[in-house]
Amino acid sequence: MSLRISNSRMDVYKLCPYKYYLQFVECWEADKTFSALLFGKAFDLALNYILEVTKSNKTPENTKAYKIFEAEMNTWTGQNEFLYFKYELPLGLDLDEMSSDNRQRAAFDNLLVIGRKMIDTYIDKILPQFDEILEIQVKKKIENDEGDILTVIIDTIVKMKDGRTVLFDHKSGSDIKKYYPKNSAGKSQQLSLYVDQFPGINNIGYIPLQKKLVENEVVYDIIINEVDPLRVEAAYQDVTDTLEKIKDGRFEKNEKNCFQFGRMCDHFALCKYGKRKGMIQKFPEIKR
Repeated sequence: MSLRISNSRMDVYKLCPYKYYLQFVECWEADKTFSALLFGKAFDLALNYILEVTKSNKTPENTKAYKIFEAEMNTWTGQNEFLYFKYELPLGLDLDEMSSDNRQRAAFDNLLVIGRKMIDTYIDKILPQFDEILEIQVKKKIENDEGDILTVIIDTIVKMKDGRTVLFDHKSGSDIKKYYPKNSAGKSQQLSLYVDQFPGINNIGYIPLQKKLVENEVVYDIIINEVDPLRVEAAYQDVTDTLEKIKDGRFEKNEKNCFQFGRMCDHFALCKYGKRKGMIQKFPEIKR
């Protein structure tokens, strides 16, 4: 039996194999809109526009990027719970006086403001450091001898003003200094695996932008590290090991990770008590 997998699915398996089983084998999803996923997709679409226009030797329009970002964000219209992080709320709110629906809307509206500021920061401060945009949103499929396929999507490959060619991954989060130190790209097995699909590129990097504003400004960084051949080898081995465990049906529960990223796992009630309320099941990939 061959499998299709991605780095995001591998991350879920490493977090909790049973969560992987519920999410990707039984295909149970929480009937919620997750702020990180919605914001990430919306911001990526805006960045793709910015990079494509720049690659064509034209000047991207901030307002056009706003519209692309907001169009995707506005796919949430209150049809389900908007699950946000506390830092995504605007400062100065009296949360005790607000209903749950109003808090969700406040977080959503604040993310619209943050997204526009991130777009401005990218166009005004990050883009000028690029000499040439070489690749944007390249999809690659890595297949092993057993027919398993790992799908990878590269955000962008650029030539910097200093002459270095870098494969970049865009990131957003609450505290970029904590989660993306200066050596973080070089330690990333994911980036090491990605760059191996592009022979001749020796640099990998992160462009993290912080959603938690500081003095109403976006904190960002451009992290560039050299590729470590040993890290590339370890990345392939990691994929092989994870695939073997999934094929062997090793879906044990990791109860140490029931609470992660500031909230309870969205599969917790289903996992712990078998409760399906608030969950939606799509067509399972594997019948068991």
